[in-house]
Amino acid sequence: MRAMDIANVVYAAVDAVARRIASIGTAGALALTDSVADRLYGAVAERLSGSAIGAHLLRGLETAPADTAAQWAIAQALAAEAEADGQFAEELRHLVGQLTASAPQHGAFGLASTTVGGQGFPRPGPIPPQGAAVGPDQISKPRQTFKPTTGGVIVIIAVAVIMMLISMTVLAKVVLPQAGITESARLNRLEGIWTTQTSNGSAMLIVRSDHTVALSGGSPSCPGRVTSPARSNYVFEVDCGLVKTTFEAKLNLRGNELTLTSPGGVDKVVMHRE
Repeated sequence: MRAMDIANVVYAAVDAVARRIASIGTAGALALTDSVADRLYGAVAERLSGSAIGAHLLRGLETAPADTAAQWAIAQALAAEAEADGQFAEELRHLVGQLTASAPQHGAFGLASTTVGGQGFPRPGPIPPQGAAVGPDQISKPRQTFKPTTGGVIVIIAVAVIMMLISMTVLAKVVLPQAGITESARLNRLEGIWTTQTSNGSAMLIVRSDHTVALSGGSPSCPGRVTSPARSNYVFEVDCGLVKTTFEAKLNLRGNELTLTSPGGVDKVVMHRE
């Protein structure tokens, strides 16, 4: 998915979810249905609830769905999620496409349909009531427009650039790491000691801050490393001398349970954080 596509899809998704909340209420107040808008709301809520910062941003939107700052924060987080997870990006595209197809002239909850980037995604904008009269004074009087001076334009551009740089810095250093979107942040969640009981006795996995690991189970420990190709997903490579093994692992949402899958997916071992 191209960057512009992600921006368009995320913009439409956030706008539809905000209007759904404003019109009907939150998922906590009224159970979600099988409508396209509710499925879109559910997909966004499920993805953001996977981290503390994401859940905080979601609560901000649910508390004040018309707040542009809350909408902007949600859009930044969703855009980063879509960039990191192609499957989630396609899910958003599919639901937004369904939402647009079900309302070719007006989007859900009063959205005006606008073509963006060659696609009919909904854009926010007030829709005049049907049959609304337009007074003669509205036709005869030309609209007064503000024409900034050259100095004013330069100041506006400078302020916009500064705000953009601040936003990018906050996104890179605060939002993305706290949401577990960067690999380093995901690996930091795994740091610590993990244990489990097997038929052969107990086993221990130590994950260090430099992302090296040590796996032991009643024999000399096997050193290795861990990587994180996607959110909540990890790959362990351990060297036990004659045998080098790769394990895939998945961390639950609470961060206290790690499921290791052996090569080929035959056996699974659940480890718990000490």
